[in-house]
Amino acid sequence: MSTSTNIKDSSDNINWLEKSAEKGDEGSMYNLALQYYHGEGTEKDLGKAFYWYQKGAEKGDEGSMHNLALQYYHGEGTEKNLGMAFYWFKKGAEKGHEKSMHNLALQYYYGEGTKKDLGMAFYWFQKGAEKGHEKSMHDLALQYYHGEGTEKDLGMAFYWFQKGAEKGHEGLMHNLAFQYFHGEGTEKDMGMAFHWYQKGAEKGHEGSMHNLALQYYNGEGTEKDLGMAFHWFQKGAEKGHEKSMHDLALCYNNGEGTEEDLGMAFHWFQKAAEKGQERSMHNLALCYNNGEGTEEDLGMAFHWFQKAAEKGQE
Repeated sequence: MSTSTNIKDSSDNINWLEKSAEKGDEGSMYNLALQYYHGEGTEKDLGKAFYWYQKGAEKGDEGSMHNLALQYYHGEGTEKNLGMAFYWFKKGAEKGHEKSMHNLALQYYYGEGTKKDLGMAFYWFQKGAEKGHEKSMHDLALQYYHGEGTEKDLGMAFYWFQKGAEKGHEGLMHNLAFQYFHGEGTEKDMGMAFHWYQKGAEKGHEGSMHNLALQYYNGEGTEKDLGMAFHWFQKGAEKGHEKSMHDLALCYNNGEGTEEDLGMAFHWFQKAAEKGQERSMHNLALCYNNGEGTEEDLGMAFHWFQKAAEKGQE
């Protein structure tokens, strides 16, 4: 990756960078491309960004290799070409560039620009993870968890989920908590599950918000606290998490952790049902059928009972 300092937005800097880049300085090539890509100090020009990333990549700058590959991958400033994206991600990965390692692994994993190869995906996720790349840790852990490209190993999945969680990756916090909760790859520990769901929830992970709420609701790993359960169901629901919407509706319906409010229960059952949550479809139908939180409407009740039945909800 280029070690050049950040360049201030100004035409003088662009002129200086262009002169330096034209003299063959790869750091200047990288930074000039960056300016053109983001339109900083000059008009945005993806074609010129591509040109200078290519020049820098050909001079051996791994940051340029990575960004050139991204432009090929997305078809920015050039025709989309997954094969060339793969080529440059591989070049960058072989030079030790961790983001290139991760993206190369993804191309092997999905068979983009190369033949699908879960073993090679595992290899490069591992390389990236060992260099401290959080997304690589996450994907490596998932391969261990599911036994993709390697033997299934819940202990190693736990190890890498923990490594990434400790670096602040909220998705890894959630998965680490899940393993503690179910005793997968480690001893079952509801307190540690609660700890990591809480960490993930505080960083905005909606799945963690829901599971943290459930632990408060059931008094697992912490004192039972319906008010806190309501709080985190609400947080998850507001982020669009359908199970949180359903459970928030139940809290309103039953007056748990909040005042009973059938109108709000109806509101959240409807929101979740519209997102495909089958239990909410059934409960929404009941609201219409019984005139709870809304006007009685047997036609709408039938509609949502039918929708729920199609999803397998009795």
